Amino acid sequence: MNTIARMLRSASITTLRLYNRLSVSIAEPIPDRPVLFVANHGFGGIVDLNVFAFAAAYDEMGIDRSLITLTHQIAWTLHAERLIEPFGARPANKDTALKAFAEGSNVLVFPGGDVDALKAWSNRNDIVFSGRTGFARLALEAQVPVVPVVTAGAGESLLVIAGGKRLAKATRVDKLLRLKALPLSVSIPWGVNLGLVGLLPYFPLPTKLDTSVLAPMTARPDESAEDFADRVVTVMQAELDRLTSGRKPVIGLRTGRLDRAIAPRTNGDVVDSGGDVPGSITVDSHVSSACDATDQRVTHDGAMLKQGVGFGVVGMIAGVLGSALSGAALSPGGSRGYVVVGTAGFAGDSLPWGIYSLIGAALVGFLVGAVLGSALHVLGMRVSGDPIVRAGSVAAVGVLGVSVGLAPALIVVGSAFAGASWVEGIATEYATLPLYAFSAVLAWASTVVAVRLLMTRWRDAWSARTVRATAVAAPVGGVGATASGVAAAWYLGFDTSAPTWVVVVLVVAVVLALSFGIARRWAVTGSAPDLPHQVAP
Repeated sequence: MNTIARMLRSASITTLRLYNRLSVSIAEPIPDRPVLFVANHGFGGIVDLNVFAFAAAYDEMGIDRSLITLTHQIAWTLHAERLIEPFGARPANKDTALKAFAEGSNVLVFPGGDVDALKAWSNRNDIVFSGRTGFARLALEAQVPVVPVVTAGAGESLLVIAGGKRLAKATRVDKLLRLKALPLSVSIPWGVNLGLVGLLPYFPLPTKLDTSVLAPMTARPDESAEDFADRVVTVMQAELDRLTSGRKPVIGLRTGRLDRAIAPRTNGDVVDSGGDVPGSITVDSHVSSACDATDQRVTHDGAMLKQGVGFGVVGMIAGVLGSALSGAALSPGGSRGYVVVGTAGFAGDSLPWGIYSLIGAALVGFLVGAVLGSALHVLGMRVSGDPIVRAGSVAAVGVLGVSVGLAPALIVVGSAFAGASWVEGIATEYATLPLYAFSAVLAWASTVVAVRLLMTRWRDAWSARTVRATAVAAPVGGVGATASGVAAAWYLGFDTSAPTWVVVVLVVAVVLALSFGIARRWAVTGSAPDLPHQVAP
């Protein structure tokens, strides 16, 4: 491996550990002789996260042997071999593998190929080898053990709506390029795409990756290649089921569901490695040895995710406010009819620089904030409060309740800003104020109900006190939010442009969220719980 390839490999692994919160578990040491690693695909476009996840796992195994990766022939068909061969990629065939074993190298194979790599979202947690048993025949002929490696989460890096097997046959791509599938997918930045576009490099979602290196397996005496292959697939699927049990897409496992994720594995059933490789393990022993470490890892990853998302939200708000304030304040333009009828629309002359600048600022702000928050967490700088307080969750639910209650008024106001004719009949001085008053009462009630439901879901020890605090904080925060929103609108000239609307909404939401968060902290801090103890969700 040359210097450039080594640097790119190291950078990819580091990115995966930070951005995808990669975790690796190894059941037992790898034998000191050539082995055949058998792995599953995530999404196999040009960028397959499972390949990089395996590279990280290979480093943690502490193996000095070189690694040859059997790769789809399409790379050589498209004359891209110079890009991948420095990383150990070779054409996927038996002769290549046997030569690698003879030279003392390990071999990595993804038996599912493009069928496993391009499977739909609904099959993302399935091992799809489509009955292929070549890897088992190879292991028997070379007399090497098979080491299964399972990675969960990569299939959530984008949305694959359909695998496109029929399309591949209809376009004869299966014959020309040996591709058995042409997926219909949704990804960044390609959007909705069909066919080869979906195989191009894309910006993956920050999905949590978990890689498990299982115990080596060898064929039993008189066991056929087909039966051996089935046994390997069964073990891999069982491990993938364990890794994905209770999993939240993209987010990964939650600490509270770790016991349910592990429970099916603690029945004492033996995972047979074939008997020829020392150190055959049981499922029970595998789980017990890794349980504590997994618990710590999940907790650590959850804290990092929360900090990253929190910084991301703050960055998004800062980006939108900064973009809107700088753009709209410098060139406000447009009419000044504030809410009653709204004579100027969002797309009129009052929008000199476009709503897309706000969207771009929001995305950039979120990404910068998320990366900064995650990086600070990795470096040991934690910004987290008492997990019992849960002020952020209460604030979010409170704002949601307010939004539900204000929905009637927001529909009327938004339609007025957009210049809808039907609003003119009701948006009068006699109807506007009663509408606002009714929406305010409804917002207060829906907020109290939403927080009450949240407390019931949590079985929270400070439930009653939190509901009472929210009932007081809602009108107080509403007055503060209204004043802050009017101040922001005044600063922007009371124009009806999109920047003004977005800034006012954000300011109001932030003030309300702070009010509900303070209420929750006041209800919990320095007070005895309403219940004898608190049951965590």
